[in-house]
Amino acid sequence: MTSTATDHAYAATVFHPLADRDQRIANPLGALAAAECLQIVLGIGTQHAAEVARANGHTWAEIGAAAGVTKQAAQQRWGATFGLA
Repeated sequence: MTSTATDHAYAATVFHPLADRDQRIANPLGALAAAECLQIVLGIGTQHAAEVARANGHTWAEIGAAAGVTKQAAQQRWGATFGLA
């Protein structure tokens, strides 16, 4: 899936907390595409943040606490991808 500036602008509108509810559901397929774009971007961002935190000496317990999950969940979620376990 390739995202465009239009996709990102739509996502910002659709998921803005003050957006009109009718506007958010007027284009459900557009909303789905925007949500998928956001999920990809956020997933990459959290993975990178965990990698940098670990490289800077933070423990899995600290990383988990920052993400609102347990030490074990953080290590399972982000550790294996970059061999950081």
